[in-house]
Amino acid sequence: MLSFKKIKFYAKCSDLCGGEFIDENGKEYYFDGYPPSFLGDNGIDLEIDLKTGQILNWKEVEDSEILEYLEFNEEDKREDHEDDIIEDTEGGVLPEHRMTPEQKRQSKMSFSDWLEEIENKKEKE
Repeated sequence: MLSFKKIKFYAKCSDLCGGEFIDENGKEYYFDGYPPSFLGDNGIDLEIDLKTGQILNWKEVEDSEILEYLEFNEEDKREDHEDDIIEDTEGGVLPEHRMTPEQKRQSKMSFSDWLEEIENKKEKE
């Protein structure tokens, strides 16, 4: 019988990657755009042991690399996506990978829950 040992996973996601880095205090640092270079040269490149789930080609990532990536990501968002952000705030729909955690929470609410939340906020004001 054939038995598989590992999977090599490649994904070219261009500027459609998103996620969060979480620090030791649980604070989330959201990112979107191109994936961090430590995930692969031109996208995401992972080799995973199918029995343990361990990533076999993982190299230790320094905090400085993450901070540099997050800083670049913010600059890129401001420069390259200004028009997208304006369109999105005028009623367009954000793809989930570009949503903040709060926007993701709100996007999963039913319409009636959303209206109730708005009414509650108005009452508090």
